[in-house]
Amino acid sequence: MDAIEPAHWVAEVVGVVTRLEPNRAIAGIALLTHSRFSTTTSRAVYRRAAQLSGLLNHHLFDTLYHAVALEEGAMLVTADEDYFAKAQSFGSIQRLADFSA
Repeated sequence: MDAIEPAHWVAEVVGVVTRLEPNRAIAGIALLTHSRFSTTTSRAVYRRAAQLSGLLNHHLFDTLYHAVALEEGAMLVTADEDYFAKAQSFGSIQRLADFSA
């Protein structure tokens, strides 16, 4: 995995923080844009995402995050209650409302 700018998903995270905790958005942007993240372009991730998308009848962009968690042995923390309800049986997913650091 190579470290690159995570611009495409930083916008999604900031969008969620802005919606749920608007007074924390500016601080969140600072933290996210000064951090280094790893990325993957693994075929296994895209294959898993496509399978999840088809099985769950859900948009591929959302299933990509879950596929990375499944393939990398990580945990997806999501605020998307609809996706969580559909995908929780696959594992490696947790509701943001239940998350604690």
